[in-house]
Amino acid sequence: MPAAALDELGLCWLLGNAPVPMGTASRVEFDAAFAFAVHAWQLSPTLVPRIVDWAGTAGEDQRIARLRALAMATSALGAVQMTLCRRVAADLEREDIPYCLLKGSAVRVTAYPNPADRCGLDVDIAVPTPYLAAAEQAIRDQGFVPASLLDGGRHFRLVDPEERAVVEAEHYELACLVRRQRLHDMPAAVRAAVEQSIEMVRPWHHDGDSLGCYVTLDVHHGLSLDIPVDEVVKGSRPASGPDGQLRVPSVGWMLFHLIFKIYWEGAHNYRKGAYQYADLIRVLELADDEAVGQVLDLLERYVLQAAGHYVLRRVPEEFRGRVPERLANFVRTARVAPDGVFPSDVNDVGDMWPKLWGHR
Repeated sequence: MPAAALDELGLCWLLGNAPVPMGTASRVEFDAAFAFAVHAWQLSPTLVPRIVDWAGTAGEDQRIARLRALAMATSALGAVQMTLCRRVAADLEREDIPYCLLKGSAVRVTAYPNPADRCGLDVDIAVPTPYLAAAEQAIRDQGFVPASLLDGGRHFRLVDPEERAVVEAEHYELACLVRRQRLHDMPAAVRAAVEQSIEMVRPWHHDGDSLGCYVTLDVHHGLSLDIPVDEVVKGSRPASGPDGQLRVPSVGWMLFHLIFKIYWEGAHNYRKGAYQYADLIRVLELADDEAVGQVLDLLERYVLQAAGHYVLRRVPEEFRGRVPERLANFVRTARVAPDGVFPSDVNDVGDMWPKLWGHR
């Protein structure tokens, strides 16, 4: 699996901000980096320039061209997502519906120099439960409909109210709200890049004589069944930079959610979510003492100290990233398990690190 090869070759620096190493990649290293960029296509606009700088003669012209096309196709998808995201956010603001972006959708407008450097499979929005119906109506007015992904993983079908009710009864978000977007007047270079990458970037597809993409909105009323979004939304703020009209969580909540997601999904799956360390590393750069205090309080409140320890300890070791001193002290202290409890009592399901890369 590509992610395993990446870890084994010590190429985690690709996800961080560390300088490109001196020297050039070996053929085996380039093969691993190429495969990981395809595997983590959501981050390809950030990964590809680093790989190209480092590849030297190991990267054949054909595969370098494929990587550049992948990055361009991913950025184009991200641009469509952000255009529709801004429209939805404007409608939510107009209707006085509280909201904020979540996960990669929030990080891309907060911690990356350009939102196009970080794409996603969908756009995640937090809305407190009392406002869900009004938010859904505003989103449907923008052409989104409830839909479910078909088995092939490329197309959607409409879902009926009964099916939605079953899914939503045991989940912390609405059924997917999806819009199918046709694009007729794409620049020739972008169209060629999408055509070349269409099998790698799932939302892109052929739509008759034109190209189309699906834009999916996931509307969350919780980060999990036990963690409602009310406090996240209440403490949200405008994003910095050109997307300041979009609301995002505080840095502390973003860090907490990233730690929770990397740990819980990583520990319960193989080869899922390693690329989200790129988000964590960049958000850590924004963390002041207030944000650090908030994330420590949240880890204690939701008994996720084990998650914080396992996730954060890898940042300086594997990614050459910065961890604020109070968090570094927490990592050292949390290394010792509490007395008189079972691991399950403190949400300790073991180190997620091997599973992220496909190891046991």
